[in-house]
Amino acid sequence: MPEAIVAAGGIAHEIAVYRTLPAMPNEHGLAALKEGVDWITFTSPSTVQNFIEIVRQQKMNPFQLNGNPKIACIGPITARAAKEEGFEVASAAEEYTAEGLVEAITSMEKI
Repeated sequence: MPEAIVAAGGIAHEIAVYRTLPAMPNEHGLAALKEGVDWITFTSPSTVQNFIEIVRQQKMNPFQLNGNPKIACIGPITARAAKEEGFEVASAAEEYTAEGLVEAITSMEKI
């Protein structure tokens, strides 16, 4: 985007408004994941990448987990990132919010 602004004769200023940091693994979450879960939710492309890294650090394969969990994403950009990493996305929210994500999962459970 900044290049396009400059090319059009404007002055571009890039300001970082947030920074994504890797999550710290939670013992209870890891234990549940090892036992087997029904769903894994991703809320951004960075959560996809962080999840894969954390799971691999635990000597697990993120694509072959106990319970064969389904994948749900908060929206199409996150779903695309998950698919590019190798996940099969079962559901994506139509409304890109936590509530939309819950709705996407519960509507799949009714089928």
